[in-house]
Amino acid sequence: MGATWREGADRTLERALISRRTSEQELDLLLLLEEDAPREERERDLPDSSGTSEPRGEASAGELAVAISEWLATVKDRMDGHDRFQHAVARNALGIIARDNAVRTEVRDAKLARDLIDGKVTLAQPGLLAALRRNTLDKLAVDMPKYPALAIARKTWTKEE
Repeated sequence: MGATWREGADRTLERALISRRTSEQELDLLLLLEEDAPREERERDLPDSSGTSEPRGEASAGELAVAISEWLATVKDRMDGHDRFQHAVARNALGIIARDNAVRTEVRDAKLARDLIDGKVTLAQPGLLAALRRNTLDKLAVDMPKYPALAIARKTWTKEE
């Protein structure tokens, strides 16, 4: 979705913003797949949060800001109908930008993804599940902090009461 927006095929605000919704599917998949990990890996403590500044596949915070700016230029003198929806989308995007600036949670590892898909790496690898959990929690906390499964994952993975 981020690439579609960047390339100009669909320069709508929704397209740029929806590229940040992949973290929801990442969490859902991890919750489903982790049951196949060995018990000691499922019980391993999560590493500390730490962000990076490497580029990622989704639209960056700066790109989201550009998308909002482009949209605002198109609705400057009107605000009804679909534009009311766009206003809500813009507010969500601004929330992502604010959270993204506060905590950098960029995770990118295409080789690991290919190795997992090909079965070259499994969740039995020491520390991998814990790292995936941490990355997923941190990313979703920025992208969609009200996602219902996030609270469940936090409670399960961080042993919060």
